[in-house]
Amino acid sequence: MGLVGIVLGVVLALNVLAFAIRGAPAADPWSESLMHCIAFGTAILVGLGAAGEGTVSGVLGLSRFRPRMLLGLFPLAVGTSVVLSEVWNLVQERWPPSDAEVRWMVASLDPDLGTLLLVVLVAPVCEEMLFRGLVLRRLAVRYGAFPAIAFTAVAFAAIHMNPARFPDVLFAGLGLGWIARCSGSILPCIVVHGLHNAAPILLSRRVVPIPGWNAVDRVLHGQADHVPLAVVLGAVGLTAMGALVVAATSAPRVSA
Repeated sequence: MGLVGIVLGVVLALNVLAFAIRGAPAADPWSESLMHCIAFGTAILVGLGAAGEGTVSGVLGLSRFRPRMLLGLFPLAVGTSVVLSEVWNLVQERWPPSDAEVRWMVASLDPDLGTLLLVVLVAPVCEEMLFRGLVLRRLAVRYGAFPAIAFTAVAFAAIHMNPARFPDVLFAGLGLGWIARCSGSILPCIVVHGLHNAAPILLSRRVVPIPGWNAVDRVLHGQADHVPLAVVLGAVGLTAMGALVVAATSAPRVSA
């Protein structure tokens, strides 16, 4: 746990520093991307230096995975995007988002290039390399896969420093840890993470508006919104279908 504690301490300290400097969420997505790269990149470099053994790709889990797994990753990403959005909607009933969070929600659903790169590429790559790569794999060697997945998911949710988002980010972290376990690689995790964030952007509210997911009109007026039950149930089915495909195409042996 010593190395893991140091790595998480570094990224937490740099995130707190970034929060103190520019507030959260950042008004400028380019600044947010830069802060993300600095914080997570520094933590990863510290971890790689302290590990002192193995290749970079081996330590971080940048290995190939079965291409057929992509057939499950796409529905899994879209399904969980809807379901976990509704989890956050339920939390908002008790914990309404701040004005800054509402502005970020609107910006992320109608993104400029900087915001799109941040949510679809920068955040998924940085976060998966650290959490499902360096941290999860090191913990799994010592404590086993499932304790490592649980600890990593909690750390992943905590590092976002938003108590209202803790439940849905925790569930996302558990799912991403399971995917890493199944595939033996963080590359599918990066794919799912990016698609999960991109799904409400790709399925634009201008084409198919879904309240509580890609349409947040009521939230703009200070009211909680919810995804229609039929859509939630469909998303649960899509998630289950994707999970079955991922499980069926799992690597026969996974090196943690």
